[in-house]
Amino acid sequence: MIPVNKSVPFSPKLPDDDTLAGEETAHYTGVFAWYRDKKTGQQMKVTAGEQTGPRKLTHLYSSKANAEKAVEREWGRMQDRFAA
Repeated sequence: MIPVNKSVPFSPKLPDDDTLAGEETAHYTGVFAWYRDKKTGQQMKVTAGEQTGPRKLTHLYSSKANAEKAVEREWGRMQDRFAA
């Protein structure tokens, strides 16, 4: 039997969305995400804003529509945070 150290509790705390706690968005100029094209099997890119300093959404989306929704949502959030 392998001894287990129960004195150190582990409770992961993950964000509810693609942003990380305390992450600054003012330095990003755009956002992009990848999706898998069903016909070709290739990874394709969807973008919003300028791509000189983009924020990458790490999830590989199953369709172009899902990737576009995620990019539009995150780009809107970034614009709202920057305006505030």
